[in-house]
Amino acid sequence: MKINGKFEPGQLDNLTKPKGGSKTEGSTSVTGSSQDSEVAKLSKQFGELSAPQAPFDTKKVAEIQQAIRNGTFEVNAEAVADGVIRSAREMLGDQ
Repeated sequence: MKINGKFEPGQLDNLTKPKGGSKTEGSTSVTGSSQDSEVAKLSKQFGELSAPQAPFDTKKVAEIQQAIRNGTFEVNAEAVADGVIRSAREMLGDQ
């Protein structure tokens, strides 16, 4: 692969995929599907633990997520700055 400002599909595969199927010593192999199912199981368990005690408005969160997806979300810089200052004061003990 030459460094010429052009990227051709497949070039990166040669650098990241091991050749010959050999494993390095001490490595473990996890298939994508078993890893995905484990992540899904842990995610469900986490959701069950945190759902009843949600300290936030899930409807508001959904609205913000949709605004971000649509590209219409606007950050209120003044509110962010006030929050940062308030947090810093709390951490320093000055209120």
